[in-house]
Amino acid sequence: MNIRQGEPYDAMRVDFELSCGTAALRIAGRDYIISMRACHVALERENCEVATHSRYEHRLGKGSFEISGTETLSSGRERDAGIGIEASVDANPFKPSFIGRLTGRYKRSARRNEERKDVVRREPVVDLIVTSGQDRWQVGDPARGDARRDDGRLQGTYFGEERDKDGEVRELCVVARGSASLPVVLTATVSASFGHVFVHGPAGPVEEADRTGAEAALRQRSSKAAREHSAAKVDLRARVAGLVMAKALGEAQRDAGFPVADGEFLIAVQSLAVPLERAQPDGDDP
Repeated sequence: MNIRQGEPYDAMRVDFELSCGTAALRIAGRDYIISMRACHVALERENCEVATHSRYEHRLGKGSFEISGTETLSSGRERDAGIGIEASVDANPFKPSFIGRLTGRYKRSARRNEERKDVVRREPVVDLIVTSGQDRWQVGDPARGDARRDDGRLQGTYFGEERDKDGEVRELCVVARGSASLPVVLTATVSASFGHVFVHGPAGPVEEADRTGAEAALRQRSSKAAREHSAAKVDLRARVAGLVMAKALGEAQRDAGFPVADGEFLIAVQSLAVPLERAQPDGDDP
């Protein structure tokens, strides 16, 4: 995180880049990998205010990620026959449901039928980076993570997707100094919720000592085919392992005096201080 050189005190652009990946973890002589599907970035400010509408956001558009649902509305009738049919389709791209209603009476008629069918295509918006409260950003969709990846894991750098009219990377936000007699201090923290952390090994998820509760939850969760059941089993074990690790980290960080919210743990902390006056290069007039 840094403030661009030469910025006026009343409009300082704050640059920020988040790098995500996997981390190694060794448990009982076995190597595992820690990853996450979503996290939060929070900005703490001293002696400055964030300019309205300057906070960074990025939503996935067509080409980077696409999921669509189709809604079909149809109706048919026979003139002077007293027959009416209406039907609708709930436009859910994952679990379509069909609701229909048939009403009226039957009467023979030689007149021709009239039919109408309208199809509406919907493309849901998927957030990659979005504001989540004051001076707080959510990275990764809560359900899909980074929807550009099949596994949904956060991988690579973030906050560099948006560009301004000159082609430069957009800033995290723009801040204005308050009192001229005090320094401006910005502190960025990165945290993750327990349910968004996953622990995987080379041959699968972490083996838990107590599997009874996990197996019971899996049986209640789904009665699908063996392949879907196996995928859910892997996902649940990874969530449980990530929950245990994240809870321990959060407790240790709170004991050390870090400002950690309930249900989260810190990933990184960085502070930036702006001096009262910028130093002038040698030979330049003040």
